[in-house]
Amino acid sequence: KTCYSRLMNDVKSMPNLKLIVLLGNIPLQAFCGIKGGILKLSGKLMQHNRYNVLPIMHPAYVLRNQDELKTFYDHINRIPNALDGSIVDPEDFGEYEVINDLARWEFFRREIRLAGTFAFDIETNGLKPYFEDSKIKCIGIAYKERHAILIPTAESIMSPWSPEDWKIILKDLKTLFESRHIRKVAQNAKFDNLWLRKVYGIEVRNAYWDTKIAQHLLNENASNSLKDMVWSYTKLGGYEAALQGKVQDLDNEDLQRYCMIDVDCTYRIYKKQEPQIMADPKLSFILTNLLVPVSQVLSKMEENGIKIDMSIVDECEKKADETIEGLLVKVKQEESVVDWERDNEVDFNPNSHTQLRDVLFKYEGLPIIKETSKTKLPSTDREVLEELANKSNLCNLLVTYSIYSSFRSKSINEIRENLMPDGKIHTTYWLTNTVTGRTASDKPNLQNIPKGEKDVLEIRRAFIAEPECLLVEFDYNQHELRVMAELANDDALRKALEGDVHRATAASILKKKPEDVTPTERDKVGKVFNF
Repeated sequence: KTCYSRLMNDVKSMPNLKLIVLLGNIPLQAFCGIKGGILKLSGKLMQHNRYNVLPIMHPAYVLRNQDELKTFYDHINRIPNALDGSIVDPEDFGEYEVINDLARWEFFRREIRLAGTFAFDIETNGLKPYFEDSKIKCIGIAYKERHAILIPTAESIMSPWSPEDWKIILKDLKTLFESRHIRKVAQNAKFDNLWLRKVYGIEVRNAYWDTKIAQHLLNENASNSLKDMVWSYTKLGGYEAALQGKVQDLDNEDLQRYCMIDVDCTYRIYKKQEPQIMADPKLSFILTNLLVPVSQVLSKMEENGIKIDMSIVDECEKKADETIEGLLVKVKQEESVVDWERDNEVDFNPNSHTQLRDVLFKYEGLPIIKETSKTKLPSTDREVLEELANKSNLCNLLVTYSIYSSFRSKSINEIRENLMPDGKIHTTYWLTNTVTGRTASDKPNLQNIPKGEKDVLEIRRAFIAEPECLLVEFDYNQHELRVMAELANDDALRKALEGDVHRATAASILKKKPEDVTPTERDKVGKVFNF
């Protein structure tokens, strides 16, 4: 703060200034007003107040995190290109060709078969292929580095094909993709596999490499999105900036070039990842024998989806609304709330942290449990309300209100927003979103549907089996802890695992009998401590 004005005077006094390199979070925040974003923005050229700015990790951070050393050098090496106002090196683009006649396609079809391995990428008009108007606009293929071709589909407005020609190409594509003798490479392959299966009935076989999964194996803390990996593996980082508009909305020459760069980069990344992975027999086994096949299974799971009984969702929604309305009436009858509304001449809103803070700590005189990290004001989060519930009936009501409001806004709304025309939920599963190696699920998160006493509306009843089928639940039952107990030869942990290990741990820490441990203590103390 003291030196900032002097720094800016220096900056303004440099008429030939081409680039400002910001090393670390503090310069990034001081100059651009961006707080804590250096790891995400490092190495990416930005414009701020007409200046070209290149944020890069601070050297001290790199010394503490040696895994970032290669990335750091890579980002430093971008400075020469950045001086010209662009990170993308035009010399690094490949040769790209849009196929618009059968003769050229026949030539490349033979080349692909001879190569024995190809990367592919598709551009679609949406993220999920379950709608009547779902279409694939183009298919990009790369079978050697710095070279890619693109096939516009019959559904594209850029299509050059007659119905007869497209039938021939589609038949050839099906033969190529379903051949067990040709290896397939893709970035997040299950997305492309799902679309090809749903739209064209093409079953991708011999899925050999997924650059997203391979990157996760090489460094689970690094980004594995294609756009971020391009910065590290090529000199084309930021190429997507040339694309004007959302990918799903475009169907033009810009989109076609973008798709070819995508697939070219995917193939190049694969060629650099392969020797690293194959040099480690354990990593190569995990990728080729476990994760890539599992990704294929997850793609089919996404397609199958799970059926929803909307009458039960409607019933749960009605119950939630009635309960919330009843709780609000009771909250408004609390003496502290009545006094607050009288003094402020405003209706009390339990969702307002400012109003809630006023009522709890001024009108009810409750003790301050903790402060917020940013404003350092008394916190009114769920944890605080739960701790104060035995001292205040208002807090007790607000805890219940919070549970039902959260349930209403998350579980019920997520189901409605993500219900597809076939009456099913088709979540997206991820193999690369957790450092533990567990799968993740979103839109909606089917791995986190409330159960037991947490399912206050019994929403799980809405997830139903198809006719003639059953839903079966499998639970690993704390398998990480069980494996650890075996590896460590820990008799105490083995004994605890014979019962409820989380309850046993909480009882030990809190010096209580296991039967006296509350469900909250079991989860917040025992479970958190164990993991």
